[in-house]
Amino acid sequence: MINETVLDQGHKLIDVHSTKNLNDSDRTSLIENYSLTNEILDYADDENERARFEYDEYSQTFLIVYNVQNENEQSDDLSQRVLPISFAIKDKQLFCLLTMLLTM
Repeated sequence: MINETVLDQGHKLIDVHSTKNLNDSDRTSLIENYSLTNEILDYADDENERARFEYDEYSQTFLIVYNVQNENEQSDDLSQRVLPISFAIKDKQLFCLLTMLLTM
């Protein structure tokens, strides 16, 4: 699901939320309508992606992967207690890409 909010004078927040993987129609829309690349979307869609910051010079897109604590995970494995949230910045658009299943 893609929700777009105009913040001010052409700046937009695009919230992309999928419960498991980024579905094909959302992926196609992000590529065709917002000029994001498959590479950026693959990173954002990877539930095991490590926290980092990078800039793709070709597409002029910033990618920020941030890990948040999963309060619902009771595993002793610390790697299972964090989940990635990805942000992409392209032109005057901020994409918040949340593509994981949070169990309650």
